[in-house]
Amino acid sequence: MAPVSSIARRLARTKFGQKSLTQSDGLGILKEKPTARVYGGLALMALSYLAGLPTLAFLTHLFE
Repeated sequence: MAPVSSIARRLARTKFGQKSLTQSDGLGILKEKPTARVYGGLALMALSYLAGLPTLAFLTHLFE
């Protein structure tokens, strides 16, 4: 657990960390409807997954 707390302390010292710790926005952003950019990102992640599995199977077959 020590590495995690060390990283957390280091991040808390940054400008972004200070701003994040002082704001209390909560989880309200999760209640908003996802934008087209979010859907596009999810689609790209799914495509990379679908392209990566056959590639992995092919490379496994080659080096077996």
